[in-house]
Amino acid sequence: ARLSTFLLAVYAGGVVSFGFDLDCAPSLILFALTFMAVLWLLPKIEHLNLCVAEPPKTYSPYFVFSVLSSLYLVVLACCGSLVSADSAAMWQQIHESRFDDWMPVIHTWIIWSAFRILGNETIIIAAQCLLCAGAVAYLYASLCRCGYRKWIVLFVVAIVGLNPSLIHYCRILAKDTLYAIIWIVLIAQLISVIRTHGEWLRRWRNLISLVMILFLATVVRHNGLSLMLLLLPALLFICCARQDLHRALMVVVLTVTMICGYVGLKGLLKERGIIISGRTGQT
Repeated sequence: ARLSTFLLAVYAGGVVSFGFDLDCAPSLILFALTFMAVLWLLPKIEHLNLCVAEPPKTYSPYFVFSVLSSLYLVVLACCGSLVSADSAAMWQQIHESRFDDWMPVIHTWIIWSAFRILGNETIIIAAQCLLCAGAVAYLYASLCRCGYRKWIVLFVVAIVGLNPSLIHYCRILAKDTLYAIIWIVLIAQLISVIRTHGEWLRRWRNLISLVMILFLATVVRHNGLSLMLLLLPALLFICCARQDLHRALMVVVLTVTMICGYVGLKGLLKERGIIISGRTGQT
């Protein structure tokens, strides 16, 4: 128990310090503060009865999705969409069909494909709002299935789904929005893995979905790889005491293989001039 607490504190400190992308000294200070806070907090949480034997009877995930999607769409309709420097540069690449890797090109390809299918930026942003609401509803359903008490489930969903930053970013077609959506889903899946001690990975659809989410979390932002370097070993540690370690190893191997394949594909496309190194336009 002490070892797991120590490793979780190291992991939390690494995630927080890497996530803010600060210089060396501020990152070390932030790591130390987070590390000490987690070491102090975890033993206190372990004494609380946060879960119940049976999943609590509460609202349907579809109800949560309906409420949040309505909220996001109303805000979009009343306040309109937003354009950031990154999204403006991305749209320039889409309209000129000239792609660079200054920003993650996979996100530009995703929006390019959506634009070819839907043909309208506003519809794409509305679909992004629905996707965001779906991610929060998935988190809600995962917490309910894991048996967390009703007040904890509602508190977490309110903190995430009603977060002003999330509502703001839902109106911007930027990599940060998709990255936030991916991490909401990833956190829900990791909670399921931790609560079941790895048994959640026994279903192939769960294993494949976790691999896809880990892959996207790595490639949608350039600094996503640093978080994966911390997360993948932690996933193995969670499952190492169970017979499901081979499933966790399979997740890690498949994720690393997909990342290497993606990097290789980008290198090939750069050699052929399909992807341009550096910036193609002003941001």
